[in-house]
Amino acid sequence: MIARTIKPSLRNALFKGKAIIIYGARQVGKTTLMQEIEREIDYLDESGGTLNGWEIKWNKGRLRVPSTFSAAYPECAVSLVNRDNLLEFVGVLPNS
Repeated sequence: MIARTIKPSLRNALFKGKAIIIYGARQVGKTTLMQEIEREIDYLDESGGTLNGWEIKWNKGRLRVPSTFSAAYPECAVSLVNRDNLLEFVGVLPNS
């Protein structure tokens, strides 16, 4: 495993009410870095003062909300999107 010098700074910046963007070339370890620090929620949306989150899994996986996320955003409802409800999620099909 490669030791990343940015990891402590990034960990301290998480869950402080601001967005963090990690960008860089392909295959340099951006996702691996975030998975080492904390599990993330795949998609977040704030609308009308309500925060909603979605965890997106192609296979029928179990919804696992990271405890650090739940502690930081207790009011956020998190839902699972998978291949069975993906078209509803993107608005192609009406909600069932």
